Amino acid sequence: MFLSFVTIFHSAFLVFLVQPLIGKALLPWFGGSASVWVVSLVFFQVILFLGYLYTHVIVNKLNASAQKKLTILIIVVCVLTLPIIPTDYFSDFAATHPTSSLLTLLSLTIGLPFLLLASANPAIQSLFSRRFPDRPPYFLYAVSNAGSLLGLLIYPALFEVQLSAINQAKIWSGLFVVFSALFLFLIYSGNKKQPTAQEVTPIDRINWRLKAPWVIFPALTTLMLVAVSSHLSQNIAPVPLLWIVPLSIYLLSYILSFSRLQLYRRRPLFLILMFVSASMIISLVQPQVGLSFLWQVILMVLSFGFLCYIGHAEVYLSRPQPASLTTYYLYLSAGGALGGIVGSLLLPVLFPVYYELHLVIILFVLTTIAVYYFDRNFYFNRTKHNPIWLIFLIIPTIFIFYLIESVRYQIAGAEYLSRNFYGTIYVGDRHDKKSGLDYRVLINGPIVHGLEVLDSGVDFRQTTYYSKSSGVGLVLDNFSQASKRVGVIGLGTGSLVSYCRPGDYYRFYDINPDIMTVARTQFSYLDTAACEYDLVLGDGRVTLDREPNNNFDILIIDAFSSDAIPTHLLTAEAFDIYLRHLAPNGAVLFHLSNQYVDLRPVVSALAAHSGYHSALIETEADSSKLIYSSTWYLLSRNESLFSIPAISRAVTPVSAGNADKLWTDQSSNILSVIK
Repeated sequence: MFLSFVTIFHSAFLVFLVQPLIGKALLPWFGGSASVWVVSLVFFQVILFLGYLYTHVIVNKLNASAQKKLTILIIVVCVLTLPIIPTDYFSDFAATHPTSSLLTLLSLTIGLPFLLLASANPAIQSLFSRRFPDRPPYFLYAVSNAGSLLGLLIYPALFEVQLSAINQAKIWSGLFVVFSALFLFLIYSGNKKQPTAQEVTPIDRINWRLKAPWVIFPALTTLMLVAVSSHLSQNIAPVPLLWIVPLSIYLLSYILSFSRLQLYRRRPLFLILMFVSASMIISLVQPQVGLSFLWQVILMVLSFGFLCYIGHAEVYLSRPQPASLTTYYLYLSAGGALGGIVGSLLLPVLFPVYYELHLVIILFVLTTIAVYYFDRNFYFNRTKHNPIWLIFLIIPTIFIFYLIESVRYQIAGAEYLSRNFYGTIYVGDRHDKKSGLDYRVLINGPIVHGLEVLDSGVDFRQTTYYSKSSGVGLVLDNFSQASKRVGVIGLGTGSLVSYCRPGDYYRFYDINPDIMTVARTQFSYLDTAACEYDLVLGDGRVTLDREPNNNFDILIIDAFSSDAIPTHLLTAEAFDIYLRHLAPNGAVLFHLSNQYVDLRPVVSALAAHSGYHSALIETEADSSKLIYSSTWYLLSRNESLFSIPAISRAVTPVSAGNADKLWTDQSSNILSVIK
């Protein structure tokens, strides 16, 4: 029994340890987009389903000897593919075909080992039920999810902090070999007893009402997981790694549902469900005014966890006899894969804005009402045709009409809406009451990425983070070089081109093709530019690494204001690439304005490591001119640049950088810079 505990815990631990490990390794190829995590979630859910399908087939179709031989063959092939270090062959296609490139990379790098790990859960439970027929095996699913939770939490707390990316992959690969040995030993030492006819409950004899929760509830809770993770980063706070919180709660709900500690009681929890779901919908359509970021996250995650617990407890209540165990888990994994595919791939195509969470809450409530309604033993069904069910249906019906109206209102107020792998883009016209100005704004996710004043005769071309008093404005206006060559990673509205003069050359890099469309068609900065410019599609660092020396006088890195911080743009290796494209007296400017992340120590360490002079320039907001507070870090070997009066007066004193805090491609810790 102990060996079953250890092996199933170990396999689940590796399943959830590898997800952030491989995701972080691939992030640089996709511009640090948060969608890497979402698409990866779909991949792992689908492979989990395939792993459960594999176990179901071999347990029911192959004899013990054939099962052992096939398992040995797969283990040998898996070991030959180690360590799990992704190849950069597909990085060329990342910008133009991000989703297919990511799925291909994941398949080639971790696909088969992950399939074997996924198959272990139902396989070990099946072996356990045959060896100990008097002991229900389903509590092992709780043990499995406990291992998953540990793997998820230990990565940012230990692996990311203490180990380089290469060593992370090597240690995981070594742990996989240990799992393979444990799994083989368990298979060969297991009881060869086959289930008798009396122990079997044929799956085709199980009522469809019993089987429906096996698929529907896992699909809805997985869809809710994707939706809550997106909502937290898109609408509450763009904090890196915030997705770990709802995923941990999701796993914890499985642990509680399948453990021997059964706390689920339908009658009281159903009434609480109606209240919690109503509160969630109201909070979504009317954002909480006065609640801090922390309290918004806590309330949302606790509500999400409560709904997950109800869904997973219903799945547990409808479990079959152990002889049908592999079919049961196959249905569960199919539901999870379906929810992941719908939430990550289908709904982003159907909805140009984020309304998945509203929709899935409504579907969850309707599904729960249906399950309870068809349960003849449920308290409210003691009276035939109890009218209270009509009252319960009124709540989701009101939500549906409210949701339709909210979607219609948001779409009607937009000049441009789009959604792709890199997030949502909203362009709309607004009026600012303080300044009395009309303006057009670009919002990428929850972050304003620039605006343009629409009032004729008003000369407010440099606004938001790019005012003339900002770090970038001061450097562009006062740089002594005539006919400047300027490189910019991050296009936005293209407003920085308003600083150019005849003879200058600006070269913009952006990985999001929709941003380029918006800059060209929705804003006039590029059309009215006084100099030559080029727009280059692709990740800034990857593209610069392939280009010949551009000899930039100024290189601007403007990519750190969203939830997914592209750490690969802040490493020592990235800075070496920037310096290769920099003129001898050139300057590098990092835009570090971010409410939740303080990247100043990272850039300061880059300056100390490279021997560059550095200066921090922070400016205050001026709402009368639509100017936001901003933080810019200037690095250069040109001492005369720092002595220019306009720049020297604006410099904010900072302590010298610590080269020990330097980020590299092998070692970076985003948790260390969260405010």
